[in-house]
Amino acid sequence: MTKVRRSTAEPVTSGKDLLVINPIRLIQICENVISVRFMVDDVGILVLGHGSTKPYNKEMVEKCAKMIGDFHDGPVRIAFLNMDEPNIAAGLESFAGTKVKTIVALPIFLAHGVHTLEDIPNELRVDPALRRGKCKLNGNEVEIRCAEPLGVDDCIAALAYRRATEALK
Repeated sequence: MTKVRRSTAEPVTSGKDLLVINPIRLIQICENVISVRFMVDDVGILVLGHGSTKPYNKEMVEKCAKMIGDFHDGPVRIAFLNMDEPNIAAGLESFAGTKVKTIVALPIFLAHGVHTLEDIPNELRVDPALRRGKCKLNGNEVEIRCAEPLGVDDCIAALAYRRATEALK
């Protein structure tokens, strides 16, 4: 029988009945994310959800935005591509009265698709290739930058694995 050697730095370890998440590694992963506090209060984050007829989907985006706000010193707002309010135009307008000079549009999507590559840039009126643009807010020009989707990351994998282990309980 071949033994598999795992370093203590890996996010999962062998348990008696199933693989479990290594909490120390998960904390290290999350600390790395938390340590990226380079943003300042003149940067707003517009958390973008898809939108749904189910109210709990909007609540999840709202909770996620609140958690992001715990890391970020500037304003954090939400908007939805469709079915929910505020829409993206209203989400941008919700930064009126703030001192933001840049708004980061942050899609809470796992991967690129037609929404992140075409629909969201079109709604934001930014160049889809550059993923940047400008808008007028409070009579001032504000830069808009589109963030990448969440993608493949240790935090996403650890969360997905946690959900798999929860299904076994």
